[in-house]
Amino acid sequence: MKNMGLQRLVCVRPQCDLLGDEARMMAVGGVTILENCVQVDSLSTALNECERVVATSHKPSAMAGAQCFQSPRSLLPWLVETMAPSALVFGPERRGLSNEELVLAHRFLSIPAHSEYPVLNLAQAVAICCYELQLLAEGNLPEMRPEKIATNAQCDAAIGHAEEFLQQLGMLDGQPDWSRSQLATWQRSRVLPFRNALQRAQLTPVELKRLRNVIWVAQRKLNFRPTPDA
Repeated sequence: MKNMGLQRLVCVRPQCDLLGDEARMMAVGGVTILENCVQVDSLSTALNECERVVATSHKPSAMAGAQCFQSPRSLLPWLVETMAPSALVFGPERRGLSNEELVLAHRFLSIPAHSEYPVLNLAQAVAICCYELQLLAEGNLPEMRPEKIATNAQCDAAIGHAEEFLQQLGMLDGQPDWSRSQLATWQRSRVLPFRNALQRAQLTPVELKRLRNVIWVAQRKLNFRPTPDA
């Protein structure tokens, strides 16, 4: 990161001491990145204020088909063309990002590699993306998008409102003989497509509020308890 002029690193539940001797030795001249690293408990928390989020993965997921993935060179200009808070997300070395984590992103990035062994390790992937970002920083960026995009926190609130409405309609009831764990897994699978579509739509706060107002009116008409902040 420091080689390419990047400074801000956020780690979600790191499994090592970021300021320990081993981490400092591996960082060499980039120790200041570790010293200023922000540590959070969840990816959702890390992305709360972000208006543009790109998630990295080496293979399509159930939430994002192969046609949704773009290369760093084609996608990263979109990430940095605005002055709004943005994030490039990498998963753990061994498993990458889960479906639940991928749907927090607006777009998806995959680094093209040889078909015999297309999987890069985390350090390689980060280095390639940082290099592409540095090239963009040195060149002319596309014209900035003027409108403000809803943050992840606002999208989370909207999804929670929609999920509440689906529960009130009985669409998340599942089967009577299911365990609590089975029901929770099934409910997540029903809600995830809505979250994915909302993230990719990149709505403005005003557009998002209008959609929530539709749900609020429907709740009132059906005598359901509406969410207070709709």
